[in-house]
Amino acid sequence: MPIIFEKSQKELAERFLKDLKTNIIEVQISKYPNGEFRIDEMDISYNHVLVLIPKYSNLNDRLIAFFLILGLCQQCKIIDVFIPYVPYSRQDKSISFQLILNIVKFLNVRHIITLDIHKNNQDKFIINILPHEIYGHKFLNQELVIVSPDIGAKERSEKFANYLKSNLVIIDKKNNKTTNLNLVQNRECLIIDDIIDSGKTLRNAIAILKRAGAKNIKSCITHNFRNL
Repeated sequence: MPIIFEKSQKELAERFLKDLKTNIIEVQISKYPNGEFRIDEMDISYNHVLVLIPKYSNLNDRLIAFFLILGLCQQCKIIDVFIPYVPYSRQDKSISFQLILNIVKFLNVRHIITLDIHKNNQDKFIINILPHEIYGHKFLNQELVIVSPDIGAKERSEKFANYLKSNLVIIDKKNNKTTNLNLVQNRECLIIDDIIDSGKTLRNAIAILKRAGAKNIKSCITHNFRNL
């Protein structure tokens, strides 16, 4: 199963190469002065390939380049893709996100493999790796209280707490309520969330925990929007 990638993901491709003992194929993409992408055509025809989405700073550029790479792979029988952050996925109920999924399906992709999608829509097309599966092992045997910084992070935080067999605190910032806040006094807390953008939600959670007497506060964030 060759790994298909563009140069911005060379480091990640080499990590896959080390773990999967397969070969990697770099595709060449450039830009015309008017902003259009140009992809060098090459023969990619394998039984099964894994495609990595390019890591351009502009998410829309990333998508267009990704679609062009998938276009090169149409002779392959099975196409899986690895997208650490699926563009537009925080708009999970919008036509925008559904359109992205439809285009990827139209390009004969079998599965999207991703990390901690904003909301798991139970679509079997998406293989979603949750936070506790990524870095939960780093916190085993630690006396932690797991904190969901808002209702949107409740499900991933619950699963993290269950994995560690820890207590769970849920902050409902919309209704200004917090469940089990009394558990954090003189305890070490770990805040779980998927995306940090402005950091407002994280700062709000830290302030609430400090006022409640938390001894030490850590956070695990899957996606930093400045480095997606």
